[in-house]
Amino acid sequence: MIPLHRRDSPKFCVLDLLAINSCLFARVLVENPQLFTWSLLLKAFLGLIAVLLLNAYYCGHNGIYDADIDRVNKPDLPISSGDLSLKQAWFLVIFAVLSGLLILRLMNADLIT
Repeated sequence: MIPLHRRDSPKFCVLDLLAINSCLFARVLVENPQLFTWSLLLKAFLGLIAVLLLNAYYCGHNGIYDADIDRVNKPDLPISSGDLSLKQAWFLVIFAVLSGLLILRLMNADLIT
């Protein structure tokens, strides 16, 4: 199994969750408390998944470009330790960004204000 959890920093995932989804969800509920529906909760959950995928893209992209530096400073990371090849890393990064953007597009995220 590819140790992806060593690349994604949990603090960024928690910050993304709290800062982005919670604020948008709270804004809608404060302005219109009668709008709370299960479909809104589903949209918030899908938004969270998209944000986490885009965070995985960011962390993976950073790991690819910092692989040489990480071999010296952080040899336990997946790419610098050789647990994850550059080809696998690029595949996962591209998959993460495309999946995240696809989820946002299917949610009509451009209509969320």
